[in-house]
This record gives sequence, C-alpha cells and structure tokens, in this order.
Amino acid sequence: MPDRNKIDKPPTDESPRFLAKIHKAGDKHQYQVVVKFVYNHSGVYGTDVHQYLSDNELAPTLHWTKNLHRGLVMVVMKHLQLEKDIGGWVELDAFKGKLGTRASAVRKELEKIIRLLQAKRMVHADLRPKNIMVKVDGNGDIITGTEEPFLSVIDFDWSGTVGEVCYPPFLNSRIRWPDGAKAYQKIGEKDDSILLENWWDAFEKGQPANEKGEPAKFDASS
Repeated sequence: MPDRNKIDKPPTDESPRFLAKIHKAGDKHQYQVVVKFVYNHSGVYGTDVHQYLSDNELAPTLHWTKNLHRGLVMVVMKHLQLEKDIGGWVELDAFKGKLGTRASAVRKELEKIIRLLQAKRMVHADLRPKNIMVKVDGNGDIITGTEEPFLSVIDFDWSGTVGEVCYPPFLNSRIRWPDGAKAYQKIGEKDDSILLENWWDAFEKGQPANEKGEPAKFDASS
C-alpha cells in the first residue's frame, strides 16, 4: 500500500488521483506511483484488462486494487513520468493535428492494442487520446521505429470482458460513441475499433504543426 506520509499534491487535473511513493517488502528502492480513486457503478475496476496490457508492456504496471465502499475502487499503478531534457510520457492528446509522419505508426500501434484485446474478448471501452500515453524523447519527439512499445493505455474504469461490462450511467454527449452506446448498455466486442474510427480522422487532421505537416515536439517546460 502507498505510504500515507509520502503522498504529494495531486496532479493539476480534476480527477481524484495522487502521486505517492511505495516500496516492496525486502526492497529498499522507492517507486513513484499514481493512487487513483475510481467510482464504478458495478464496483469493479478493469483489473484483468489493465494487467493483460501491462504484461504486454502496453499499460503502466498495476501494483494494487481494492474495492472500498459502494462502487469506490482504489487503484495503485506506476507513474508514467516526464522529465525536461530527458523525455518520458505525455498524453497523445498533446499531438492533436501534429502527428505528421508519425501518424501511421501511432495508428498501427493502436490497432495492435485493439487486436490483443479482441483476442481475449476484452474491451477498454474508452480508448481516446486522453487515455493513451505516448513516449517522447528529450526533444519532445515521439519515439517510434524501435521494438519497444511507445504507447501506454491508462484509465481502465469501464474495461472488462465482452458481454459482462456495461457503459456507465452517464456518457459525455460531446463524444461520438459507438452507435447504440448508452447508459448500462453492454459494451460490444467491436466498440474499441469503432470508437477509434470515430475520433481518428478529426484528431489527425487537427491544426497542423506547420504547412509541411512535420511531426510536432512536446515542450516539457510548458
């Protein structure tokens, strides 16, 4: 469990999550983690899906989950850090309209993730740019062309097995969800693929980085 005496201030977003440091039994090394509190109407976090993608190095290491009370779940996972001049992880959303020549590689990696999930009859259910982290180097360039995965999926609040998990009571009406998606509706096997198709073109064609469409760089100092 996280050390309550070493919990730092939360990141600057509105989600109920905190940064903390933990250490494992017999190991003096401290690990920085994200402690997240998820409310799910079913009272279940997508642990199996998170762990499966983590085993394939496509999600942060999942350290611990605990059902607390009336649908509230505590999740402890590896913190995907970003350090100035060194690199790390940022939301894919930071590259809207700025992927340039990296677009094909990113799209292929997303399709690979979905194929892995479908092979196990699993769904993420909210596979959008804000829930996908991308690895960048010290210059802010997306790291592609290596054997190591450069995308990492987060937020498995709705994830689970096809035919078992459902959409939550409230869906953001500004988002183009798969046809038929509604409160308490079971999440379909193809919904991850459909959701990707729904947002990809607009994401790729957002405000271009420049007239040549060259890849953008993420400025860690901003």
